Amino acid sequence: MKKCLFFILLLFLATYANSHEYNNLIKDGYKWNILYEWVATCNCGGSETYSLTFSGDTLVENQSYKKLICKLTSADNYGNIVETSNYAAALREDIEKQIVYVRYPNREEQILFSFNVNVGDTVLVKDIYKDNWTDSKTVRTVEKIGQYNFSGLTGKMITVCDTLYEIQRGYDYGEPVTYYHIYEVYRDVWYEGIGSLKSLIELGQRGIDVLQLICFWNKDDIIYHQPEHTECLYASNWNGIENISDKNKFIFPNPTNGKLTIDNEMLVSLIQIYDTKGIKLVETKDKNIDISNLPNGLYFVKILTESGVLKNNRIIKQN
Repeated sequence: MKKCLFFILLLFLATYANSHEYNNLIKDGYKWNILYEWVATCNCGGSETYSLTFSGDTLVENQSYKKLICKLTSADNYGNIVETSNYAAALREDIEKQIVYVRYPNREEQILFSFNVNVGDTVLVKDIYKDNWTDSKTVRTVEKIGQYNFSGLTGKMITVCDTLYEIQRGYDYGEPVTYYHIYEVYRDVWYEGIGSLKSLIELGQRGIDVLQLICFWNKDDIIYHQPEHTECLYASNWNGIENISDKNKFIFPNPTNGKLTIDNEMLVSLIQIYDTKGIKLVETKDKNIDISNLPNGLYFVKILTESGVLKNNRIIKQN
């Protein structure tokens, strides 16, 4: 009898331990800040931050979900901060299967992340286009599995790749031919309990490769902070070059022949200069900057103050 009770106890403990190995993603108090930055050929650009949090439950077709709210922090053409909040998606999680599902407004449910997988497993097969001449589909496969540790939060780290397989049929000199094409179209790493370091979900028309997770919290505790960014919230707008306003003259002279000076009264933490393609050319803390070696043209300057304020300006380099 004692052996039987001991066996049952061991079985219970093993079951209990296994049930707590998986680090679930849907938790009240979790928050993701996702950064989107752009520089366009119109000589304009900017940055905005999407903050994602859970807010209550919702029922869709008799299935229970958690509501995901998106708060967008951006800047208008005059540099004023604008905040808007909207319902973004509904998420649910199967703890036993270790799968996170997402349901976007007016769309069917789909798998967002799957963590109970092995290398080589297929996570998704999606038909893209199919007729008598073309047959194409996307296949998402698991390439690599590892472990991560962010401030004590640990879990699986799964590399996935979307590959487009395309078959095109036609004729060459009257003879039927078939062409086979394979393209890698998407690659990401999934982090158990967090999601992706690009974006948790689709965010409007923003391409996932231009989005990046800059901060992730569990209530008031910051679990992940993207090392290349000092802040967790950015919002700016550079709207053309026709109005280089006097009120923003914290960097001068502008235009410049190569020598730049930052306002001495400004307590600067970091200064970065970008070209119109978004390529970072200069990073310094020095308020006296020499860009004589750069070609003539338009450049964007980002100045992060010691108080955490991000200031943006446009400068023109000309000899």
